Amino acid sequence: MRGRSHPPRLERPARARVREPRIPDGLWALDGGLYDLSSFAGAHPGGAHLVEATRGTDITALVHSHHLRLGPTAVRHRVRHLWRPGRAPRAPHDWRATPLYDELRREARAYVAARGSKGVDDPAWVALFVAALCGMALAGAAWLWAGSAVAGAALGVCMWLCCADAAHSGAHAAIASPRASRLLARTAGAPFCLPAAWLRQHVLGHHVHTNAPLDPDIRHHPGSLFPWRVSTLTPWRPAYARWRASLCATVWMTQLLPSLGYTPAMLLTSRYPAARAPVRWARGERAEAALGWVVQVGAIASVAARHGGVAALLPFAVCGTAFYAFSQTSHINGASDAPAARGEWATCQLAACAGDWSVGSRPASFLSIGLNCQALHHLFPTIHHAHHAALRPRIAAVLARHGTALPGEGQGYGGSLAAHLRFLRRINDAPATSLRPAPLPPPMPDDSDDELPPG
Repeated sequence: MRGRSHPPRLERPARARVREPRIPDGLWALDGGLYDLSSFAGAHPGGAHLVEATRGTDITALVHSHHLRLGPTAVRHRVRHLWRPGRAPRAPHDWRATPLYDELRREARAYVAARGSKGVDDPAWVALFVAALCGMALAGAAWLWAGSAVAGAALGVCMWLCCADAAHSGAHAAIASPRASRLLARTAGAPFCLPAAWLRQHVLGHHVHTNAPLDPDIRHHPGSLFPWRVSTLTPWRPAYARWRASLCATVWMTQLLPSLGYTPAMLLTSRYPAARAPVRWARGERAEAALGWVVQVGAIASVAARHGGVAALLPFAVCGTAFYAFSQTSHINGASDAPAARGEWATCQLAACAGDWSVGSRPASFLSIGLNCQALHHLFPTIHHAHHAALRPRIAAVLARHGTALPGEGQGYGGSLAAHLRFLRRINDAPATSLRPAPLPPPMPDDSDDELPPG
C-alpha cells in the first residue's frame, strides 16, 4: 500500500552558539590581557587574599575603580599570556575610551592630594566610630549577660554605625592604610558580616556587576522561603504578589543571610550561593571563615538558650533593617533597575545609583555609613564616605560639563524610599504577561567548563 505523501519538512537553521573563551584558573584578565599575578599577590597593598580570591576572573573593574592612578607598577610587568586575536571574551564595559571616568578620576586625585581619602582624616567620623565601638562593648555585655531588649536594640544600632562601617569601608581600604583597614574589617566588621562572605557579596559581586545579571544582591529573595523580586531580570511568578508580607518577614535578615547562611554553604560547596559563582579560597581564609561562623553562632545560641530567640536575634534584626533601609533604596527602584550592561563603566554606575538621597549631608552620610551617596562610593570605593560631602561639588561640576548630574541631587530619604516601594509594587503585583523580562543567566560555570555566560 502506497503511503500518504507529506510535504517536505523544513529544517530550522541551527542557532550558532557563541563560545566565550574561559579565563584560565591560574591567570587574571585585565584590560583584555591575561596576567599571572601569583608572585605579585604578596606585594598587593590590599592584601594577598584579594588577589588570590580573584583568580580566573576579570579584574578590570576592580583595578580601575580601586586605584585612582594606574602607573607602570609591578602588576604590568607580570604579563605571561595574551589573548589570541579575536579570542578575548566580551567585556560588559568598554575600557578603551573612558572620557568621563578619566576626568572624574583626575578631579578625585586632586581632591585626595589636598584633603586625603581615608576615614581617619576626619576627626568627626573618628569620634563617632570610637563612640559607637564603646557603646557596642557596653551594650554587648548587657545583651550577653541579661538579654535586655534595650541593650539588644542599642547593640544593633552600634553594630550598624561601627561594625557595618568597618566591614564596608575596611573591605575597600578606605578607613586607613590597606593593612589597617583590612584588620578592622576582619575584627570589628565581623559581627556585621563575616569577611569571606562580605568579600564575595559586596566587593567581588555587587561592585563588579552592579544591578546586572551576576549581581548577588538581585538574587537574594527570589529563592528564599518568603520570595519577592527586586529586579525585572527575575521572571515574575504568582508567589511574588505576597511581597508585602515577605518584606516584613525577612527584611531584618538582610545582614544574617550572607554572614550565617552563605558562609557554611561556601565552606561546603566552594560556591557563593547568591550568584552560584565559584569561590577561590585564599590561604588560611577557609579556616578563618569557619572559626568566625562558629563564634557568631555560638554567641547567638548562648543568648537564645538563656533569654530566648527574640532577645538573641534582636541586635541583628535592628542592624539588618538599617542595612536594608539605607542600601536598597539607592539601588532598587525604577530608574536604576537593570541599567545598560555595556558602555562606559562610570555611566552605568551612575545609572545604578539613581535612588541616592541627601547626597550633600554629612549627618545623612554618617547615619547611613555613606550609603546615601552610593554613586560616589561606586566610582571611588577607596575614598571614605566622610569625604563625600566635600567631594560632591567637584564631581557634580565634572558631570555638569558632560551634560549629566549626580544622582540624588535634591532628593530626600522619603522620596527615595517611596520610589523603592512603588517599584517593588509595580514589578511584584503585575501579572506575568505585563512584564516579559529576560531570565537570569545560568549559574557561573565551574572550572571544567570553557564557557562564560554572555556579559
